[in-house]
Amino acid sequence: MSEQVVHGQVEAMADAEQIRRIERAREVLVAQLVGLGATMCAAMDAHEGFVPCEHAFGVVIEGAAAACACEDETRLEELTAAVRARSEHVAEHRGVAMGASAHVDMTDVDAVSLLLCVLGGAPRMVRAMRAGVMSQEANVALVRALACLGERGRDLAPCVRELSGAIARLAL
Repeated sequence: MSEQVVHGQVEAMADAEQIRRIERAREVLVAQLVGLGATMCAAMDAHEGFVPCEHAFGVVIEGAAAACACEDETRLEELTAAVRARSEHVAEHRGVAMGASAHVDMTDVDAVSLLLCVLGGAPRMVRAMRAGVMSQEANVALVRALACLGERGRDLAPCVRELSGAIARLAL
């Protein structure tokens, strides 16, 4: 016979308002990442054979990893500004429209699944990047997945499969 486990009440470890501000900053960062993904995809689609530089992908990867785990509101805001600046840079230098910032519809199960795939894969991509390994396949799948999050009504299952497969094949 097993003992019954008695749980105590969970006590707050941080100020609730501070946590709400951090979550809002995280949502804004993700919305800007969706816009950058759309901008980078527009540039790739407009210029056959063009793939953005690793620095641009690095901004996306760092931003997605921070959206996953960063608890520093100031850092989230800094990364949001860097993501927006990169989107402006790519749009200007490639002659494409800047992708619209778009909040992920958290009531759409498929959108949440894709977002979780993005956020879940980002730490692995950061570790690979820090080890000097960049995968064009994973990088492109990541920005395409982000762009998909901004397209309402799109079937997101192929984006989940593409990104999860590319991340799984990422060699560390």
